Amino acid sequence: MPARSGTHVHFKQIDLSNISEVVFGLTAPAQYGAVGGKIEVRTDAVDGTLIGETEMVQPQTAQNAPPIQAHAPLKPTTGMHDVYFVFKNEGTPGMIMIALTATFVNGTSSATSSTGTSTGR
Repeated sequence: MPARSGTHVHFKQIDLSNISEVVFGLTAPAQYGAVGGKIEVRTDAVDGTLIGETEMVQPQTAQNAPPIQAHAPLKPTTGMHDVYFVFKNEGTPGMIMIALTATFVNGTSSATSSTGTSTGR
């Protein structure tokens, strides 16, 4: 899913107990105009509590660059929550990246990769 700054993906009622991070598989191909950015992990609303975020992902200049693994360590959070992945790069307009996968990591082992619904702005 190509992402522009401010767009988001929403997951309903995810149990965040013991989830330590989310690992994103993504690409930011410069040859297609990707400008890079970061992903915020928020609870219960697109502007809800920020519980984690990735480092800034830079555009990839290599033609056949493999996907990047971007880690978003999470603040300890318990219980069921709607989870929002918010794509951000407020400094440069345009497509920031293409998100391929998101894996919720349970303390010491990873859970199943997830896909969500792109709801835009």
